[in-house]
Amino acid sequence: MVEREVVERVARIARLSLTAEEVKRFTKDLSSVLEAFDSIGEAKTDGVEPAFQPFDIKDVVREDAPAGCLSQQEALINAEQKEGGFIKGPKAV
Repeated sequence: MVEREVVERVARIARLSLTAEEVKRFTKDLSSVLEAFDSIGEAKTDGVEPAFQPFDIKDVVREDAPAGCLSQQEALINAEQKEGGFIKGPKAV
């Protein structure tokens, strides 16, 4: 059972100003939450290994292998602004 002082201390840490009625209600609510967690703790887990990942994690990245390079013309095909065989960018000051 959660005591009134615990609820008041938590409210003070959270910077909440609770009325006496709210403290009474939260005391009851926190007690029922802790009881629910106690019932979870009583679950039988004998012989069951923990499942940290529900699915096997696989490396989906392709192998990094060297490949041929693009020629200068192939590299400039999609460039909107080009000049003298180079990509033309905005002026930097």
